[in-house]
Amino acid sequence: MLFLVFWLCGSGAGFEYFQNPVSALSDFGFPEETQVLPNGSFRTHCGTFQILPIGADPQTSYTLSFKGDDRPYPVLEFTIPGAETEAKITAFAATFPKSKKVAYKASTINLRGEFTIIKTPNMVNFISAELKNKTGREREVKLALKYDLGTGIPMKVDYQSAEFIYYDWKGKKYGLFDDARLYGEGREVLFASTEKVIREKEHLVIRVDIPPMGKKGIIIYLPYFPMSARDGLKLVSVKKQTAYTEFLKKKLQFWDKWKQGGILISVPESKPLNVFYASQIYLLENCIDRIGDHFILRANPFQYDQFYIRDGAHQVRALDLCGMHDIAEKCLDFFLLSTEENGRIASQKDQDDAHGMALYALGEHYLITGNNKWAEKVFPKVKKSVQWLERYRNRGLLPASRIRDNEQVKNAHIVGHNLWAFTGLESSVFLAQGAGEKTSAQSWSQQAEQFKGVLDKSLWDVYNKCGGFISPSFEGMEADAFIPGRFGMKYGFDWGNLVLVYPSAMLKPEDPRVTGSMKYWRKHFREGLFPYPERGYEDQLHHYLTMDITQTSLARGEYEDVLRDFYEGYLLHTTNTHGGCERLDRQTRDFIPKTNLTPHGAFAAKYIELLRNFFLREGGDHLHLCSFLAPRWCEPGSVVRIENAPTHFGKISFYLEFSADKNQALLQIKPPDHKRRLNGYIMYFPPFLKIQDVHCDGKHYEKFNNHKIILPVTMRQAEIGFVREPAPDIDYNKTVERFKSRFR
Repeated sequence: MLFLVFWLCGSGAGFEYFQNPVSALSDFGFPEETQVLPNGSFRTHCGTFQILPIGADPQTSYTLSFKGDDRPYPVLEFTIPGAETEAKITAFAATFPKSKKVAYKASTINLRGEFTIIKTPNMVNFISAELKNKTGREREVKLALKYDLGTGIPMKVDYQSAEFIYYDWKGKKYGLFDDARLYGEGREVLFASTEKVIREKEHLVIRVDIPPMGKKGIIIYLPYFPMSARDGLKLVSVKKQTAYTEFLKKKLQFWDKWKQGGILISVPESKPLNVFYASQIYLLENCIDRIGDHFILRANPFQYDQFYIRDGAHQVRALDLCGMHDIAEKCLDFFLLSTEENGRIASQKDQDDAHGMALYALGEHYLITGNNKWAEKVFPKVKKSVQWLERYRNRGLLPASRIRDNEQVKNAHIVGHNLWAFTGLESSVFLAQGAGEKTSAQSWSQQAEQFKGVLDKSLWDVYNKCGGFISPSFEGMEADAFIPGRFGMKYGFDWGNLVLVYPSAMLKPEDPRVTGSMKYWRKHFREGLFPYPERGYEDQLHHYLTMDITQTSLARGEYEDVLRDFYEGYLLHTTNTHGGCERLDRQTRDFIPKTNLTPHGAFAAKYIELLRNFFLREGGDHLHLCSFLAPRWCEPGSVVRIENAPTHFGKISFYLEFSADKNQALLQIKPPDHKRRLNGYIMYFPPFLKIQDVHCDGKHYEKFNNHKIILPVTMRQAEIGFVREPAPDIDYNKTVERFKSRFR
């Protein structure tokens, strides 16, 4: 199997779980993405382009990685090895502002069938090939350039109606221009090179002489859509590599800006951080389309290239948690544009949970920014949406649903739809308070309390009906399903019922209904992930749905479960460029379906939220610190550092250092600016560190037990003494080694 090739690269670094991992290159706001395949091919709208030294196998897979260590940049790197020649490939994508604009047709408001055609500058893939002569003699090196037309990515105007626009290449005669650095047809250039290209039989070839042990750099400019000859000449006619260098500098500066102003998380292990920061890259560069004045979130750049509130609510929440509030606000504008005349917020038909999720995202944005003026601006639409919700549920549960997605149940009252409606209603209370609308805030709070009572009774009913756990619908085992699952054509699929505790806060973590449900859900786990057992196949695992269960375990203090989920579930199943997926087959190590590729926007968003919650999570009027610390992060001499982390109470920073020579830790806190009342902190230590004594700001302190300290809001520094017991022997590299050992 293909993934075995990557195992040769060593422990952790270079490991690839998937048979056919896909990476993506794009630029902030550009509406399409270049696929980068395991064999180093670049797939654009026009076709599939590959750079290959003559003699290299076009099917060989390479270890793709992002430039940078703990905080990567969206610059791909991989090496094509050879006995005498080595090619190091570096690639990134950037919008070419002065290029000839492309007519781009895109969907906007899904349910109204609205589309728009914009004129957008083209995007160019900047590809550097550094050729190295590994011999002690001068030699000519040939680089083959292969372009397979007809294999390009269609313009997905509307995923649901299957309106795809393909590149029209048939009947055209492609070849080299008079300036042999350009290749294309007529006025269309498909790529340009800093070196002259020649044709040798069936190959397009670049030939260069390289001195002994020397290097030679070549730049290829690969546009996503065909570019004009004028644009191609602009790129190659300047001093060699100048265009590449200038655009790379701008790309790095863009990300340095976000790194400086956004949240910083630092732990002594690279993979968790790589996934965290790569997820930010995927959200900004692959999941936000700027269509005219609209900033539209897309669920996945390839499979679900459309606006889904279900995914978008998580994505905009992640943007806020990273400190990207301006972009989050622009994305939320489009949520409001998706409001129907009656007040319902929707992006797809019958997705009733989307309405509550939209209200939740709006309310959370207010809570984390404290922007009262923004709350005042959006309040009229939010009020209309809350009024629709109250009419729709009529003081009871939401009406029965017939949606063929997620839970897949017919004519049943879906638990998750109601949990999200309740969560959205509660979030709207805070937004109304921020807008100064006290009467609405009080009324909505009363409505939320009444709704909670209805839900509480209904959850007890279905819990008892199912014999000790909560099913996807309130009809329990009696619900008919659209497709067969674990229980045949009954029950449906667990989905929204997984959010009983977080973020809904409908039930307390210790509630017996949560305990029973968690026991039922966890007994089905495979490789640290929860199945989506379509047609009864339990090895179809869901990469990001599982995080709802992990968030509940985090709130319940189930350390060992969170530890396994984190390493065996989430990190193990990311690509070497740190992308997550939706569904995967653990038997074939491939995606389900095969077109449901990495990177997935919902995984990126929910991973950002999970890792952030490990260190910081809100709970009433307290902040919970370090709810989860992996064993490696607590080793002697280790440092955990959080800076500029947005919370409901303002931005907070803290520093936790474990002494190198004694069982003591130092905690320093830079408190938030108290946008809302904060009553203190709850600090957690993992089970293998037993707290013995605490000093707060130099004074002896007694509000602690073995693994938890209740810290006053005035505290700035604490010295924590503990007894170190044996810790679980697990980190990312060890998880990879254990996984690989199963196949030896």
